Amino acid sequence: MNLNLSINGSNYFMSENESDKHLEMLIAKTRAKLFPEIIAYSVLFLVGAIGNLRALFDLLKRRHLRKAINILMVHLTLADLIVVFISIPIEIFWCITVVWKAGVIGCKLFQFLSVFGLYLSSCLIVCISIDRYYAFTKTKTNSYINANLTRNLLALAWTMSTIFSLPQ
Repeated sequence: MNLNLSINGSNYFMSENESDKHLEMLIAKTRAKLFPEIIAYSVLFLVGAIGNLRALFDLLKRRHLRKAINILMVHLTLADLIVVFISIPIEIFWCITVVWKAGVIGCKLFQFLSVFGLYLSSCLIVCISIDRYYAFTKTKTNSYINANLTRNLLALAWTMSTIFSLPQ
């Protein structure tokens, strides 16, 4: 009795050797399709790393300008660096290997960090908008209230980003 079944003209059961060859062929095809994506991620990595490190250096060099907007910009730059140095290299590695090799915990941690950086950037842009609103409409507000507002906005942005990223 022949136990090999035919589905769409192909054998349903393959030998282990045939299965490995088929898997390697699929991985090679997938890598070829992802090559432009790897190039794009690499360019984003270089531009993002150079630009954000330069911005961070410039912002930290002007520490005597301890204005709320500068503090918010430092945090936004740090959020962008999380994306640049964590998310992008792992995406490049994923595109090259095609197979995830870091296990379930690594997968969950990567997903958390990937969305955390994006959520944090978004929340910080909202914080900058709120700060600019107060700067234009409440020009008589004293510096203590402004510093307190900035501190609270930053705490809220980091906390919300962490909470929103946890379901990963």
